[in-house]
Amino acid sequence: MLLLISFFTYSQNPPPPGLPDDPVVVPINKMLPVLLVAGLVFGIYVVNKKR
Repeated sequence: MLLLISFFTYSQNPPPPGLPDDPVVVPINKMLPVLLVAGLVFGIYVVNKKR
């Protein structure tokens, strides 16, 4: 079974021409302060709701 999986994995054709090989770089920390404030506000809401 493992031999068949590795055979099918390595026997695939290369990607067609024209497709980029490198992934698009996306900054993940652009909206980090907004996410932190939203998490803080949601945490305060949950704590106050349980009281």
